Amino acid sequence: MCKVIDLMNPIVTKHAKEKIKERAGLSKKISEKVAKKALNHGIKHSEISGRLKKYLDKLYLQHENANGMRIYNNKVFLFHGSVLITVINLPHQFIKQVVKLQQKNNIKENNTYVTATIECRK
Repeated sequence: MCKVIDLMNPIVTKHAKEKIKERAGLSKKISEKVAKKALNHGIKHSEISGRLKKYLDKLYLQHENANGMRIYNNKVFLFHGSVLITVINLPHQFIKQVVKLQQKNNIKENNTYVTATIECRK
């Protein structure tokens, strides 16, 4: 079964709104805007290597409902499709690696904008 995931309008759970406020210091009102930016411009799990990848693998296994994650503004955003489940602070030891990846991605993504993706399950 396949479904189209709308990356332009992610859904933010009540829990995720609370975590955005608590961990990022942002109001609940702009949580959908932040989720959209994270989903579209965040660093994907597939772009990461080393200890950071091990850390994200551990988070992924701890949150069984999550099937996607992005790193954006030094936070880990856990998604199920286009639904933001929660936001977790990125440990300090990984910030330098993330800054380098963000600079690399910024150059690559300036000319592309994805509006939807397809998710399939067996």
